[in-house]
Amino acid sequence: MSLRVCVYGSSSKKTPAAYLEAASVLGTELASRGHTCINGGGAHGVMGALNRACKAVGGRVVGVCHEMFVDGDITEMFRGFELVVTRGGDLTERKAALVAHSDCFIALPGGPGTWDELWEVACARQLGIARSGPICLLNTDGYYDGFVQQIERAYVDQILHKPPREFIHVVEDPIDAVDWCEAHVKDGTRMPSPVPQRASTLGLSFSHFPALFWIALGALGGSLATLASVRRR
Repeated sequence: MSLRVCVYGSSSKKTPAAYLEAASVLGTELASRGHTCINGGGAHGVMGALNRACKAVGGRVVGVCHEMFVDGDITEMFRGFELVVTRGGDLTERKAALVAHSDCFIALPGGPGTWDELWEVACARQLGIARSGPICLLNTDGYYDGFVQQIERAYVDQILHKPPREFIHVVEDPIDAVDWCEAHVKDGTRMPSPVPQRASTLGLSFSHFPALFWIALGALGGSLATLASVRRR
């Protein structure tokens, strides 16, 4: 069964090598098993390493990026891949698009943006609301030890009504993360693919890149997102 796996993680150029290596292993594993890798569309940090690894073995990648972040590096990274470009004054639309496209989630080391994305799907998963598939935390080099301790403390103090293990699974190895996702996404619980509703024009110029861009505007959770595929001629 081919899955659409959403991966959260850093886009920082200063991301430590250990995290980049874990992202590369994850990207290779997802692509080799025929899964689609969905992420924030970054060209650097763990997102960049993830995307390059997928690309190297012919995997499918879908990037979801706010229009304010789209630049030459991102456009080049996604040449031949799909790029969903969202709008709005914040990242709400982007986060909704990531969730709407995905069957499950893997969080790699990252900063506040990654934590925000992780907490949002964790909240939905704990409450049993909205669109939220299984969540796996890739705890490379103990990066998320403090996070795990925090949610365990919240459960001990009876602030959480479910044990953390019921809505977030923690692993240290990227291959274990993929194994776990495959075991916990069932056919009946997979998310339907969003269908583009009407065409629009993206308010950015890509004319200096020798590629064909097509744009479609879709409704995602009540908000509008722009779907752009960047393909080689």
